[in-house]
Amino acid sequence: MRTIIETTTIRLATCFCFLLLSAVAPVSAGLISDLKADWSNITSHPGDWTYGLASNGLVFVPDWDGSEFSHAQGAWAFDANGAIPVYLRSAGAFSGVGAATSDWQLGDIVSHTGNGTVLIQWTSPITGSVDLSVKFWNGRNIGRSNDWEVRRGVDSGILASGNLSSGDGHTRAAPASFLGTYAVTVGDVYFLALDPHPGSNGDFVGINFTVTDAAAPEPGTAMICLSGLMYLIVARKKLYAISCVPDRPSRLASKPSQ
Repeated sequence: MRTIIETTTIRLATCFCFLLLSAVAPVSAGLISDLKADWSNITSHPGDWTYGLASNGLVFVPDWDGSEFSHAQGAWAFDANGAIPVYLRSAGAFSGVGAATSDWQLGDIVSHTGNGTVLIQWTSPITGSVDLSVKFWNGRNIGRSNDWEVRRGVDSGILASGNLSSGDGHTRAAPASFLGTYAVTVGDVYFLALDPHPGSNGDFVGINFTVTDAAAPEPGTAMICLSGLMYLIVARKKLYAISCVPDRPSRLASKPSQ
């Protein structure tokens, strides 16, 4: 009887282990795209990203607005003369007007708005469900203001919109943000759009934009599954040890007949 119970328990434990492993399998998905990590000074259309519109022909300027920086700061600009709007990955400290209030670090993605909409476009390489994380903040505080929108598709509706104004508290440490989970197919596009607020000049805006696979479970879920799996392994070992102990002979069997 004990053998039947032990065998059944072990089989159930093995099946449960398989289910746990199946549940944790999506963990391998994770990060899909990261604007900062994927940045390129070679092309304005790296991987899943596009700076500006695909048709606007941005020009890379190796030393954009040299008077504003103490180093050569490369940037994607509207034309070869460095006209704004521009898109850049910071190569060092800013030393121009309002330098004391500048709020970006080496490697940060920064844009300067004006003379046309700043657009950061992500094009989905997968079909599935994704988490969008878009964060942005005032690159400096000199009394200027920018409006922002997060859009889905070229002609689709606006998902969210708002304003960044000098001194409003939207800093690198506490950026404005948009978070959302969406079903996507290959080729779907999402934009961050930035424009100077009416009546204001354009200004610097820091940007973080990442896309992750929404199917990937949170670390807490994976840890719970792993803990359950370890428990079952230990339980199986204990059952095996018990099965190795011989049954005690029945007292009735050893009792002499009357």
